Amino acid sequence: MVSVRTSIVPPGPRPLPADTPGTSAPITTPQVTASLHDFAVSLTADPTPYVHEVIAGARESGRIIGVVSNNSPRAVNAYLDRHGLTDGIALVVARTSHDPALLKPNPHLINETISALEAHSFAAALVGDSFTDIEAAHSAGVDSIGYANKPGKRKRMIELRAGAVITSMAELALSLRAHAASPEP
Repeated sequence: MVSVRTSIVPPGPRPLPADTPGTSAPITTPQVTASLHDFAVSLTADPTPYVHEVIAGARESGRIIGVVSNNSPRAVNAYLDRHGLTDGIALVVARTSHDPALLKPNPHLINETISALEAHSFAAALVGDSFTDIEAAHSAGVDSIGYANKPGKRKRMIELRAGAVITSMAELALSLRAHAASPEP
């Protein structure tokens, strides 16, 4: 069973941010191509098994979920809408800059999420399925939970010092339901 710390943010719905660029830099062909690709993928990607249960478990245990993504906000929000996941998500922080140096493994997006949720890094955890997610969590001072959804990932996530490694989101959903969030100190 995995142990998950809570965010100290009180539960409750929060509006998703508008999908507006965070920079006045001109959009070049690579950014347009990436946004179109992200959006196309968001329309065809299936949800991770047990993600609905994870969101319900977080809500029931008094936790807040923010999504951090290297994808465009439009793609992330389209994916969440398509799969009926928006009600369980307090905030989406995704790629708005054309500067790839601000994407994970850089902690920039995680730090923005923590700030927007008025949380503390010591009271948050990042669940991610990539090695850069684990690296970004370390850089942001946030606990990490590696989601080893493919063979070989578990070993590498352990080597990267993920705080926990799961192979199914069902493990996380059960842990969230079993452990209520700690109240703010």
